[in-house]
This record gives sequence, structure tokens and C-alpha cells, in this order.
Amino acid sequence: MFEQCDDGTDRLGGFFDFYFAGVDALLFDIGVCLNDWCIDRQRPPAEDRAAAFVLAYDAVRPLSGAELRSLPALMRAAALRFWISRLWIFTCRARPRCSSRTTRRISNALRARREAPGTTPDHETADRSCAAGAAWVKQGWRAFSQQPLAFSGLFAAFLFVIFVLTLVPLVGSLLLLALLPLGSLGFMIATREQQAGRIPLPRAFIEPLRQGNDKARAMLMLGIVYAVTSVLIISPAEWADGGALDELMQLLADGKATPADVASRPADPRLETGLLLRFGLAGLLSVPFWHAPALVHWGAQGVAQSLFSSTVAIWRNKGAFLVFALTWCAVVLVFGAGANIVAGLLGQPQLIALLMMPASLLLSTVFYTSLYFTFADCFAERERATPLPPAETTP
Repeated sequence: MFEQCDDGTDRLGGFFDFYFAGVDALLFDIGVCLNDWCIDRQRPPAEDRAAAFVLAYDAVRPLSGAELRSLPALMRAAALRFWISRLWIFTCRARPRCSSRTTRRISNALRARREAPGTTPDHETADRSCAAGAAWVKQGWRAFSQQPLAFSGLFAAFLFVIFVLTLVPLVGSLLLLALLPLGSLGFMIATREQQAGRIPLPRAFIEPLRQGNDKARAMLMLGIVYAVTSVLIISPAEWADGGALDELMQLLADGKATPADVASRPADPRLETGLLLRFGLAGLLSVPFWHAPALVHWGAQGVAQSLFSSTVAIWRNKGAFLVFALTWCAVVLVFGAGANIVAGLLGQPQLIALLMMPASLLLSTVFYTSLYFTFADCFAERERATPLPPAETTP
């Protein structure tokens, strides 16, 4: 700490000892100072003083975005450390100079730090009831109904990219798999835009790649990991069904198959085994990748952390996601039953195929629209606040 002398020169007038001269992150020093200097004893926290301190510090040593996001947590950590140190001093008979009143004040300060806005990460995993799964589906339909043309256009653009990639031999399918996480995130961004009162535009699909090199690199790495893992899943499934699924798809694509030929295929036990293996492994793969792209984009998390956080969120809300899946299955069954009833009443069974195509496009679009609500509900997005909670203490 320097002070100016009468002759205009600076001299060392003192120095700070942060936490017993402990070795820690520089950001921890800021947390200690804010806990001590930027709290008024008779009024709420001195937010202007805290802002001035951080701005002055940033002018000398610029703070990164990660440090600014971590600052509330560091203030809480500083309060915890000082509370533990005062608790140890109070319980040590050889050093009775710390009174119970001082320890209690610091304990109250720590409690206030924990309860204050901004002391938790921007995206904190939340536990939701099973009913939340059905609510996500309902919110997806509501969002789509407010901007049906915009979301339909987004899905059409999505399908066009898929179609173009399927025409590219060899690498086209791999590129398609690698871009799927980016595509799901694009729909999340579009839904968030709609919730903010703006029109969702196709630029939502490239928005994640325009957020800096670190995020773009993480998104690309997520895509590569997803593509490689998907290939590892497809290989054992193809081995299990012995090519039965490919034969069925080729049969349907030719358009020359009789209803009896198509009906006989599902009875093949190899096809059943392959489908079960495909859907089972694909379901497991979707768990870490469900929220990972959004956590990279909005939470600034790395690849490994985002995959882990997504897995934890799915596990903690497994009841809600089970209801989410069952609700979508029920919606599909209702649409299928409705198409059959309409075709039966009109005596036109060929209408079933005609109705199922637009219905499948509609359901797929609304499904992708509902993805954002699963993320927003599982990860409570909290408003950042400068501020320090009221407390009457000096570490």
C-alpha cells in the first residue's frame, strides 16, 4: 500500500496480509476486501463502494469474464474461511481474544453470503417435480403456436442441411452427426429469442460459433465426440441385426413391396434386437449431450464439465424426463390414432400416409422447440447482482 509524500513521491506505507499470508487465487483477495470494506454497518451493503473497488482493481489488472462470474462464490468462500478461523480461535483456550459475539456476527455474514443473489453460479442445477416433464411439452406447443411460421422455417432449413449432407459420400454422414449438437442448440437459442419477444431466425444455428474461439472450439469438440460415439453405437447395432434394418429401409424406399412383405419384417428377431440396442444406446448417449451444448454456450463450461453437468441434471430430474418422454409418446399415439380414425371415417386408408408426413414434421418441430424449456427449468438461470448482503462484521 503506497502513499504520497509531501514532495510528490510515493512511499510504501504498509501491506496487506490476506488470510495468514496464504497462497490462493488473486480473486480471493478481492473477496476478502469486499467482505471487509464494502459493507456498511448501519445500512445495506455499499454497492457503490464495491463497484468502485472492482473497477479500480480492473483498471490495474483486468478481470476475465470467468473471474467476474466466480467473484460471488469467492466472497462466500472468504466468509467461510474467516468464520472457520474465528471459530477455531474462539474454541482455543490459549487465545481467548475472539468473543462469541464476533464469531456469531461472522456466522451471520456467511449465512447472508449464501442466501444473497449472485452467490450461486449462473446455471445451477435444480430439482423439478415429475409434473415438470408434461409442462415442458405444453410450453413447447405454446411457444410454437406463437411463431409457427418461424419455427417451421427453422426446421425446414435444418432438414435442408441434413438432405445436403446425406448427398456427400463418406464424410457427409459424419458431418451430419457432428452438427446435431449444434442443431439442437440452435433450436434452444431460437426458442429463447421467441420467449424474449423476438422472431426466431436461422442465424440461431451459427450464433454459437460467433461467441469467441473458446466456445466455438468447445462446440466443435462436442460435435466430434458425439459423432465418434454415435458411430461406436451404430456398429454393434448393425452387427446385432445383421443388416435387417437396412433391408427394411431399402424395401420401403423401392416402393414395390407388398403389405405382406412389410408386415413380415418386424417378426425378424434380429431386427428387434438391433432396434432395442440402437434405441437403448442412443438414449444413454443423449443423457450427457442433452444440456451440454447449452452449457457451453450460456454457461461457458468446458466439454468435460458440460457433459458431466448434463448427466447430473438428467439424473436429478429423471422423473421429470421420464414424464417428458411418456408425454411425447402419448402425443404421437394420439396423432396416429386420429389419422387412422379420420381415414377410416372417410373410407380412404391411403390418407394415413398422407396425414402422417405433415404430422411427423409438426411433432418434430415442436419437440425441438420444447428442448429449451428442459434446460431453462433444470438449470435455474439467476440474475447477477453486484452486491453484497448486509452483514455487520469485519474479518
